[in-house]
Amino acid sequence: MTDELRLPPHLKVLGEVWSDLAHWLDRALGLAHHWQRLLDEQRMVSVAEIAEAEGIDVTQVRRVLRPTLLAPEVLERLAGLPDAVLEKVMRRPWPYGWSDQVRLFAPPT
Repeated sequence: MTDELRLPPHLKVLGEVWSDLAHWLDRALGLAHHWQRLLDEQRMVSVAEIAEAEGIDVTQVRRVLRPTLLAPEVLERLAGLPDAVLEKVMRRPWPYGWSDQVRLFAPPT
């Protein structure tokens, strides 16, 4: 029994692209956690303030912050997904509880 997420052959991507996607996800998560820390420490009072400081839309800030709510196990498995699949996962509703997220996004294989 393996802990890997199995993907159909048509979703497999070349190693170089996988590396780019993992790098992108790492950067996005780093930014999300940075912004969340700014909010938690009250150095920024709202997502609107972050958006204004970054020169982007509030909706984009919320999208970037959203993965901070995911269970670490789910994030690890998402790091290995192709961009097209990751995009679909990021757009769907998520349960708040980590154990529910693991069941929904990362069922045991």
